Amino acid sequence: MPEIAPKIEGHSIVLIGSFNPAVFQPAWFSAENLLRKEEAASATIDIRSRSSSFTLEWLDFRCTQDRFGAETTSNRRFQPEPLRDLTIGTFRLLSHTPLRMLGINLYFHFQMPSVDYWHKIGHALAPKEPWKGVLDHPGMRSVWMESPRSDGYTGKINVWVEPSVQIQTGLFVSVNDHYEVPQPDSKADPKQPQGATQIIDILEKVWNESLARSRKMAYSLAKIGE
Repeated sequence: MPEIAPKIEGHSIVLIGSFNPAVFQPAWFSAENLLRKEEAASATIDIRSRSSSFTLEWLDFRCTQDRFGAETTSNRRFQPEPLRDLTIGTFRLLSHTPLRMLGINLYFHFQMPSVDYWHKIGHALAPKEPWKGVLDHPGMRSVWMESPRSDGYTGKINVWVEPSVQIQTGLFVSVNDHYEVPQPDSKADPKQPQGATQIIDILEKVWNESLARSRKMAYSLAKIGE
């Protein structure tokens, strides 16, 4: 049996909170030493009244008034650490930005060694027996599973499994490692933590463990057909 490994692997960090999209331009990141000057100069930029987005060789960035997203570009394989460094650096500077949710997301496109192996995963995750008499030729299109966290943080873990749309007889697995922090009532208790610190502390602390766990999940699912 050939080794099961992803042909495509992508990563993203998503923050939910309150943002001023106009701030997040390549020139600002460069001025704060979060991007190299040559990177900022080469960026493809799209700035609108309620959103800001730009693309670098390794980064797809988009910010709206309630969502900050940094993703590795999917046309080539890039390491995820620059996403972490960019995000942490940004909100250590903008520490008063209200952040309430964090998603550390990985996705994978695995090439299956055979059509039979590919079908075996579908049969395991979405058994066909319950569909007899309902559909003539049932086939798995998407499976979404959710689990509460068991590590002391508030949030959940979501996993999607689908046939890949980029690789023939391929398997797509996406893992969303989701964290939340309670929103402080500054009027009731002005000493409660405000801004980005809690979420960014979580990102910095769990990063390596999160990636390792998500990869383990994805590889385990891709090997169901063995």
